Amino acid sequence: MLASVAFPGIPHRSHIHGGDLHLLARLPLGGSIARTICRTGADLVFASSRLRDAFASLAGQPPESLGARTFVEAAPFDRSLFFARDCEERARLRARFGVLRPTVLAAGRLVPIKGFDVLVAALAEIPAAERPDLMLAGEGPELAKLIRQARASQLRVRFLGALGQRALAQAMGAADLFVHPCRTLSDGRSEGMPLVVREARACGLPVIASASGGLRELYGLDGYTLVEPDQAGSLAAAIRKLLMVAASASRDGVG
Repeated sequence: MLASVAFPGIPHRSHIHGGDLHLLARLPLGGSIARTICRTGADLVFASSRLRDAFASLAGQPPESLGARTFVEAAPFDRSLFFARDCEERARLRARFGVLRPTVLAAGRLVPIKGFDVLVAALAEIPAAERPDLMLAGEGPELAKLIRQARASQLRVRFLGALGQRALAQAMGAADLFVHPCRTLSDGRSEGMPLVVREARACGLPVIASASGGLRELYGLDGYTLVEPDQAGSLAAAIRKLLMVAASASRDGVG
């Protein structure tokens, strides 16, 4: 993004993510920098319309009025890796990951904005007889806390560590449901449109995500269920409902 400021005479297409905008907003001259970026005539690409609106608010006026062009585009991902597996391939992947029961997958850096503590709390609210396993892919400073939380609630959680794209796609092929329980932090930071939720959907997984940041734009889209952030009870109810639907479809030979 700042390359457009450093090299103003060269056409630029800048992709602006939630973390970029949060950092820019914290800078003393963040608004001025945003306006300068616009005046270079750069093409600014946002993962969600909310990110575009937030950037315009920081700049103090529409970027187009300053010379920039803006676009809202979903970030591309590797569809040769992220695709729905057939029943035979799913069975192979489930065996590889040791999936023997209904299993929820979540993935991301283990930091507070991701809300994985809410997911663990939600699973603890589900009766033990119905409670799914959890595979959590990622590394970060919240790991020890999440391990303690899972053990205290006697949950079946496998911490997979950081996975490469191929391994993550395979884990999605083995799971029954993907959950992205992110939240808006106290300083206002939220996620734009995390690529991982679209990757999971491309793998055929139903997705539950928090209605936070750009993810609110998934309302009404097929395969996505949104719940309010930091509401373990609502998340637990959504998980139970979607797993029952998946189990019913499996018994009927669908998917």
